[in-house]
Amino acid sequence: AVFVGTTNDWRWMVGIGAIPAASIFVSLLTPYFPESPRYLQARGRLPEARVVLLDLLNGDQEEANHAFDVWERELDQGPDKNGWYHTLVAFCTSHRSMALAGIGLATAQMLSGIGILTMFSS
Repeated sequence: AVFVGTTNDWRWMVGIGAIPAASIFVSLLTPYFPESPRYLQARGRLPEARVVLLDLLNGDQEEANHAFDVWERELDQGPDKNGWYHTLVAFCTSHRSMALAGIGLATAQMLSGIGILTMFSS
């Protein structure tokens, strides 16, 4: 409402709306966001993948070993087994309840339409 009536008011509003997206993009370029363990493993950078995966799993060595075992089996089976289900199983063996809670909340949020309500309420 501040910019309504000013010259090029729509440009100001679009520019202000782009600030959060730009800040997220810039933050992704920082070293605080490591490359994905799956990407590193696929590129043959296994020691780096193990370090990143252990960091993400809070040092859970058993879970990391299981993920690497599943990835190795997937490579042996071919590309038809590289789907979302198998990826979810690889990461969610002992943390399944947390993963399902996160996926369930995200799905409920999308299906409820709260994003549309938030977008068009102002």
